[in-house]
Amino acid sequence: MNIVVVGGGTKGKFGYDFLQLSELEGHNCYNFSYRDTDVDKIVSKFKATIPEHIDIMVYNSNRGSYPFWAETDYQKNCKINLSAYYDTLKVHVAIPHALCLEAFQNMDNTSKIVFMTAGSSMQFDRDYNTSDCGYAGGKAWQNHLMLELAQNNNLGITISSISPHFEYGEKEYKNVFTKVYNHIIYHNKDVNGKIIKYGE
Repeated sequence: MNIVVVGGGTKGKFGYDFLQLSELEGHNCYNFSYRDTDVDKIVSKFKATIPEHIDIMVYNSNRGSYPFWAETDYQKNCKINLSAYYDTLKVHVAIPHALCLEAFQNMDNTSKIVFMTAGSSMQFDRDYNTSDCGYAGGKAWQNHLMLELAQNNNLGITISSISPHFEYGEKEYKNVFTKVYNHIIYHNKDVNGKIIKYGE
């Protein structure tokens, strides 16, 4: 299959490991990353990178996390950073939306798109990362983007989110990684518009 991963990451992280195993199993893999903040330039670079037909696209970027710090973002005398808000919105919503629309040009009803999101986007009673509004909120919006794309794309593309929780002890990570990898490669249309959880 032709697999496009946005955000291949570094060794020891999911995106990198997913690409390595996919290539080992004989898939044609395309790793796309971006640092530019201009959406049109990102889309143009993406268009030049992707194959003529895309079987699976995985959006795996986890940059963009504002507001984040309790002491500088939520307390008396703090001020908001509007530019950082915009950057968070771009990474989690605007850019994946734009890349999906471009990817549609090279997809059909056998194709799949998977968003790597986060449990914190749905957990309002959590006691961890409680200051990280940007990441959790960005991923929440990304889940809503996934739902609307899944229900309204006119090509029959299967679109879903995965919300994995990775513990980076070797055994724990490998267990969750294997489940997530197999899901991405083998899932069917039954998961269209759904958020799948692993490791939580």
